[in-house]
Amino acid sequence: LQPALAGLQTHRPACPHAHSGGQLYTPEADGSECVPEFRLGDMCLFVSHKYHNVKPVTSGRRRVLVVELWEGVEKTCAHRCVTAGDCPYTLERGHLAKCMENLRILG
Repeated sequence: LQPALAGLQTHRPACPHAHSGGQLYTPEADGSECVPEFRLGDMCLFVSHKYHNVKPVTSGRRRVLVVELWEGVEKTCAHRCVTAGDCPYTLERGHLAKCMENLRILG
């Protein structure tokens, strides 16, 4: 599986205080968290294998644009794969598989 080369996230709220919470963060090797400070229109670019997450939004609506840069053959399937040629995977098959897994867990 070829990972994305990089991820880009830009913070675009309707106004600077449109929401609370929802901060992008990355856990660091020393156990701390790096929380970049965004101002209107700022962007954060990071290598895709860098583990990252978002804190819960506590009020309002968080609006971001997320872009991933990929290397390799263009794919149109609903997941990230390295299948040569057409991939039989579809979003519907993915949802069906998840439902079947949930039913199996519930017994």
